[in-house]
Amino acid sequence: MSSAPLKAQRMAERTEAKLTAKQEAFYREYLETGNATEAYRRSYNTAGMKSETVNRCAFDLLNHHKISARLAANSAKMLQIAEDRYQVTQERVLRELALLGFSNMMDYVTPQQDGTAYVDLSKLTRDQAAAISEVTVESYTEKDGESVIPVKRVKFKLSDKRSALVDLGKHLGTFAADNDQRGKAAGEAMGKVMGGTEFARWLAFKLASGAQPGGTE
Repeated sequence: MSSAPLKAQRMAERTEAKLTAKQEAFYREYLETGNATEAYRRSYNTAGMKSETVNRCAFDLLNHHKISARLAANSAKMLQIAEDRYQVTQERVLRELALLGFSNMMDYVTPQQDGTAYVDLSKLTRDQAAAISEVTVESYTEKDGESVIPVKRVKFKLSDKRSALVDLGKHLGTFAADNDQRGKAAGEAMGKVMGGTEFARWLAFKLASGAQPGGTE
């Protein structure tokens, strides 16, 4: 393991004592929920406060230099743990997105001369299988005169290509219009607060703590 996690831990230890009790509570609740507004509601008395005020205060607190330093240190540590323990690397994530985004229906079916096609998974590779989100096999019989013919129908569903390609494009900066909206997105984060970076930080924390990203502790 590299020295990055040790440096991150030392940074966190240096900044930990500098937070007030409420700031510390906010920091820990944010790690738990990944949502600054919710973390603020749990840590501060928001009775009588308007939602817009709570959102603004949460956004400001999230960007407080002491808290952002703690979050940065924790993020580096958790990402390193996630990489070491679960092999969650940027390269691997991008590769999986590419497998989804560039999947092709022709890899899974065999066209017939009459224009029809049947599903053929006999030569499916692991990379091709990564793009399949669902496979359904139906077995039944059909009568042909006096005969009963067994029939097996195979249906499959590919993962959302467009979503994967959009994620790849955003990461690579392909969409200029999207890049132009980054300043606007920062302002909108005051409402939703949990942006892509915050979600990645929260996901890394969940993985490193052994919890399921979509579950509860």
